[in-house]
This record gives sequence, C-alpha cells and structure tokens, in this order.
Amino acid sequence: TNLRVGGVEFLALGVGNSRGAYLFQGGTLRLAEIGKDGSDVIAKRCRQDKGRVESLVYRELYPRLPVATLHFYGSVQEEDGGFEWLFLEDVGDRPYRPEVAEHRRAAGHWFGLAHALSKDLELRSQLPDRGPEFHHAYLSHVLEALPEILAERTLDAGGRTLLHEIIEQCEHVAGHWHRVDAFCLGLPRALVHGDCLRKNVHVRSTRDGVNIVPFDW
Repeated sequence: TNLRVGGVEFLALGVGNSRGAYLFQGGTLRLAEIGKDGSDVIAKRCRQDKGRVESLVYRELYPRLPVATLHFYGSVQEEDGGFEWLFLEDVGDRPYRPEVAEHRRAAGHWFGLAHALSKDLELRSQLPDRGPEFHHAYLSHVLEALPEILAERTLDAGGRTLLHEIIEQCEHVAGHWHRVDAFCLGLPRALVHGDCLRKNVHVRSTRDGVNIVPFDW
C-alpha cells in the first residue's frame, strides 16, 4: 500500500533502506532516504490544531537558535480536513537520559536559549495560553469529575481511598490558588514544551559536543 498525502504519493517498497520505504508506528512514518543528503524523513500525522502549533515552533524558533536543531521540511493537510502531516528530519533513536550530566547540561543550555529567544518573537498571540488561568480551569474540571468517578461501583476499597486522597490534595491546591497566581505574576511568559518526556527529546553528537533535539511540541 502506498502512502498518499495531499495529492503526493510515496511508494511503499517494503521495510528496509530502499528509497520511499516506510515503517509505520502509530501516526508516524519513517520515509527512507528521501531527505537532504539521502537521509530519512519522519512523517507525523496529527490533528491540525496540534500541527499548527508544532509547525510554528519549527518554522519560527528553530532556525533562529544558535545551536543545531532538526530540519523541518513542511506540512501537508489531508484532503478531508481535520488532520495534517508534518515532515521532519530523522534525528535518530538516541534518547535523552537525565541521569547523564552531559545530557542535563545540554538540555539546560538548549531550553535556556529557547526561552530567552521566544520572548523576542511574536509567538504569544499564536500559541495556546498555558498560564495559571488555564491550569486553574483544568483543576476545577478535575474537582467536578472526581466525585462522579468516586460514585462508580466498580471501585474497590483501595481505589476509593486513593481517590479521596487525590480529591483532598486537589481541594488544598484550589484553596491556595491565590498563592500560585501571586508567584507567577512577576514571571515572564515563555515558550514551554507541553510534553517534554524522554521519548520526545533525543540526543546526538556534533562537532561542538552533545546536543539535544526536542520534538513533538
């Protein structure tokens, strides 16, 4: 079966190193040897709202960073709408390991540069707000939903005890939210990776040493 995206068809020649071959993992494909210098390209399928945010970071922030980043080839919307494909440089399979001091230093340097630079870019109006107001609303939603879950008869005694503890902790945080607001009041707004897990931060070696590459914003 061939992959067809936005009127462009990629030939499926089988799994391997043949040009156009791809491996499928969930909503992600590896397109073999079609990138610059014969490198592989990652094709990622995602909702258009998420793809818009991620594309914005790759287009506006990454080219301006004074460190090596991944190359963004562009995006294509599916013909029926709702989803789109992002085409990214394959940065390899070496994951970030926080227990490695060299990795931690590289991460601190990269995100420090990204946070400082994002303040000077016109990104705030184009990105979703994830400030205290958003998280307070999310906390309120959780507090409304938890009693309904607690009423489920399928919960055993241990599950009920755990949920009661979670509700108490959430109510404690909600009751002191004014302190969260006060703490955040003087802090500058900056770009934040919303899913900064090991699987979304890889490491590669360059002439200047170890460099991290965050993706899946």
